[in-house]
Amino acid sequence: MANRKQQRARAERRHIQTEINRRLFRATRVAQIMHINMLHERTHALSNRYCAA
Repeated sequence: MANRKQQRARAERRHIQTEINRRLFRATRVAQIMHINMLHERTHALSNRYCAA
């Protein structure tokens, strides 16, 4: 009986860890995309200034 409880607790921890990893991965990906977009917009803003000058 105790063995089954331990297994269940282990599976629960693994599930929680997997969920945390998944969310961290997605958050990192979103941050990367936002960073790339920001850099992209900056270069466009710079090139527009050069065109105006």
